[in-house]
Amino acid sequence: MQLSRPFFQTYASEYSITLTEWRVMVVLHLRPGTVASDVSQFTGVHPMNVSRAIKSLEKKGRLISEPDATNQRRKLLTLTPHGEALYGELYPSSERQAERLFEALTPAEGALFGELLDKLLDRADEIMNGAE
Repeated sequence: MQLSRPFFQTYASEYSITLTEWRVMVVLHLRPGTVASDVSQFTGVHPMNVSRAIKSLEKKGRLISEPDATNQRRKLLTLTPHGEALYGELYPSSERQAERLFEALTPAEGALFGELLDKLLDRADEIMNGAE
């Protein structure tokens, strides 16, 4: 949250969007037709918080949910044209903020950070899948 604060201090109120809503939008932009449980897994955000964000985005006309033809209990989530437009408007600023943040690292530190993060994420997956 601390790393995202500069970006969202600027845009949260102006665009009426929370950090969790933004994370949901990023996943849906990259993977249209994703289900909520997958959004939670991709983002690492608790399913209840993802559910709240989805409801809010739907209410604001930024996403739609449609029943999955193969499993009526699942809802496929897709950004609306309004949601895609908002994503297109906010993404460049989000990307610039990330670049500014990573300027604090040397190229070697950035590479090491990426390797360590991958290692931790792999371990988290192992733990979640019951490996000890």
